[in-house]
Amino acid sequence: MAELPSRLRISQFLILKPHQLSGHGTQLYQTIHRAAREDPTVYELTVEDPNEAFDALRDTNDYHLLEPIFGQHNITINPDPIPAKQGRPRHPRSVPTSLLIPTDTLRKLRIEYKIAPTQFAHLVEMYLLSLIPMSHRGSHNVNLARLRIQKSRASNEHDRRYYWWRMLVKQRLYKRHRDMLIQVEPAERVEKLEETLHNVEEGYENLLKAFEMKVPRDDTEGATPIVDQQQIQVEDRETRVGDSLVKERTKRKLVVMEDEDGDDDPSAAANSAEGGGEGDANAPFKKTKV
Repeated sequence: MAELPSRLRISQFLILKPHQLSGHGTQLYQTIHRAAREDPTVYELTVEDPNEAFDALRDTNDYHLLEPIFGQHNITINPDPIPAKQGRPRHPRSVPTSLLIPTDTLRKLRIEYKIAPTQFAHLVEMYLLSLIPMSHRGSHNVNLARLRIQKSRASNEHDRRYYWWRMLVKQRLYKRHRDMLIQVEPAERVEKLEETLHNVEEGYENLLKAFEMKVPRDDTEGATPIVDQQQIQVEDRETRVGDSLVKERTKRKLVVMEDEDGDDDPSAAANSAEGGGEGDANAPFKKTKV
């Protein structure tokens, strides 16, 4: 029985008040992650209903662990997945995922580093977004109406990458929330997906800004991210899909929380469901990590 493959699950970290904001949460998480990777019987490290502070700690450590690995494997979005036909680029009817990103390489990396599928998808999406110049991403810098018309035929390579990035995220969101989305009209379905995509992208941008401000680029795998005394603040947004109200994480502020504080505010300790079988994405009135 001891040699059977298993999923290692972290329940919670308890950092006593005098020792908070000292990097202990990061050191503990990195130690557990290293132990999981070295144990041949563990195939995946998961977290049981993490709150926002723990999500921030995990995102920070996982991203800085995998960012140089993604760079070494040249993980990027192929802006031209479909060859041109008779001088005009073709637009596919479905998202050609395997032609856009190296899915086989990413699958091997996820298995090697034993990260849960949903968490790994977030890290990949965040990294791919960081490769697109700021002037070619985000609703403030991009004419989305024109991009929706031009789609993969946009003249600028970065615009095409951003278009395909949006489609990859929408594809994941649709698969995750399919049971709810198929219950609403197509027009409302598109609107809800677009709204959720905007919230996800905004959260990624805030985290990327925090990483850029707080952690040097040449950090190694064992480095401890710099601690800030402020915590990430999360706004809950109620989105109505059919007859259900779904609360989703919408915004993460610029500052990354290092350790999980024992906050007395009940709203700050609310749990969010982890994907990949660790939470019910369709449960009403429950915050969902999208």
